[in-house]
Amino acid sequence: MTISRKYLFGGEAPWSKQDWTACDDRVRGGASTSQISIRASTVDHPSTPAYSSSAFFHGHLDITTLGGAGFASQRNTTNTLLWHLEKYDGIELTIGKSDGKRYAFVLKDEILPKRPDGREQSSLSWEYEFAVPPPKEGEEGTKEGTIVRVKCFFGTQQGDFEIEIKSIAAFRQSDQVEPPPIRQDGEDMTEKLRQQEQQRGGRPPPSRESETDAMISKTSKEADEPKRPQKRGPKNPILSIILADQRGMTKNLVQKGSLSSPILLYNRTYSKAESHALTLGGPSHAKAVRTITEAVSPSNIIFTCVGDDAAVEDIFSVALSEKEDVAGKLFVDMSTIHPDTSRKLYTRIADRGARFVSCPIFGVPAMAEAGQLICVLGGAKPDVERILPYTIGVMARANIDLSFDPSTTPESAQDVGKASTMKLIGNSFILSFVEQLAEGLTLAEKSGVGIDPLAQWLELMFPGPLPKYVERMQTGDYYKREYPLFQVDLARKDLRHVASVAEASGMRMRSLEVVDGYLKDVKAHSGERGDIAGMYGAVRKESGLKFENDE
Repeated sequence: MTISRKYLFGGEAPWSKQDWTACDDRVRGGASTSQISIRASTVDHPSTPAYSSSAFFHGHLDITTLGGAGFASQRNTTNTLLWHLEKYDGIELTIGKSDGKRYAFVLKDEILPKRPDGREQSSLSWEYEFAVPPPKEGEEGTKEGTIVRVKCFFGTQQGDFEIEIKSIAAFRQSDQVEPPPIRQDGEDMTEKLRQQEQQRGGRPPPSRESETDAMISKTSKEADEPKRPQKRGPKNPILSIILADQRGMTKNLVQKGSLSSPILLYNRTYSKAESHALTLGGPSHAKAVRTITEAVSPSNIIFTCVGDDAAVEDIFSVALSEKEDVAGKLFVDMSTIHPDTSRKLYTRIADRGARFVSCPIFGVPAMAEAGQLICVLGGAKPDVERILPYTIGVMARANIDLSFDPSTTPESAQDVGKASTMKLIGNSFILSFVEQLAEGLTLAEKSGVGIDPLAQWLELMFPGPLPKYVERMQTGDYYKREYPLFQVDLARKDLRHVASVAEASGMRMRSLEVVDGYLKDVKAHSGERGDIAGMYGAVRKESGLKFENDE
């Protein structure tokens, strides 16, 4: 067998630090860092070419700032590299020393213009996720492998990292079809890459990363990530999702959901669904449809995720119209709605011979993008089990299971609304936290303590989401942001719902009345752009300061 190589980086095309730049989660408010350092190569495996220098990709992955998500990566600095590789069979990485952690190699063949807000546009990516065991004591190891189209993960692999990349090359084989073996410490371990491609029908799951061309990234997935249940749904379910703007969820369903058919996307603005479908790989992976009926009719499982109860009811008034045959279908609503709305839907859907699961979610857009949502599951256990293959390991990092067994649970206790109630209680905590931060930061500033010491204390005592909100307040993101992360009208809707649930339970939540007062002030000042972090501006204004902290 003869293998010829065209070196893209390393080998005959020496590494240059100037060819690479960091693209870490700091673009989304995270704290991860990465670097490329060019150093002398480690001792090579006898069967590999000699290298004078290697690129060492190293840094620190932080997942606390973004509440469980994070990434650190390097991308090439040139967006217009021109390589004629059509005659080559694949891409080969040669790895030297490694820490045994998980990494991903990403390729793109098209770089789209930036969006109006300055962020990168999403486009189709090809990714290879891998972990190279560190060499045994006294030995040096290398790894060679073919880059194929596989999924990428984000999770909880926090800490320092370092891997040595000796070279990136295109390869061509002269007399065999199978990809070259992976060699680690002298032992041949042939990957069954072609079989994996055949199992996927030759279609690669795309990625919606906003980085460019060639990228080496450390992703945050633990080696012992929980296995996803693989049972109890139709063998080849057709999924549709009716959404406002939960793009991270659809990306992960396409990439990691093991779907045998394209997912169907509906948005009341068709162009949004159409453009999103293109970022997911086009018609072989996702199709935009123009009507709710087009989404529901061919689908076994229909996910809905919209802003409020009225939008949910509008969708189901169409989906459950008399002309629609929905028998046997499973509807999964992920919206934040009143538990009574969930209960009414459960009854209406059951009357039509279909099933319903309430599955509200916790997590900011960055967590949705990273597959790190928390799903709250309500409904009959057999129905909930049908969607488990799409929660942990796909869209979510955890489930909170509030399902009931209809064979053993009295009918009076079969409450699908518990999931919505849990979601509302959780959101009441988030809103109260943010209001307390707004008051505390304002007091720290006016009393002379200063915001920085308080921010340091919060980081030490409550690392994770709270310091992130403090950062948004300190930097002025709470009033500069064009699109709110948690829109003030939706927050006030949640407060009304949770107050209603509390009243029905015989109690009053006074703290939420304070929160709602400040949110009302935010809406008056910022209008539709108002975000819950704007409560900081409302507290400042009430205290005699400017709403904006731009002094």
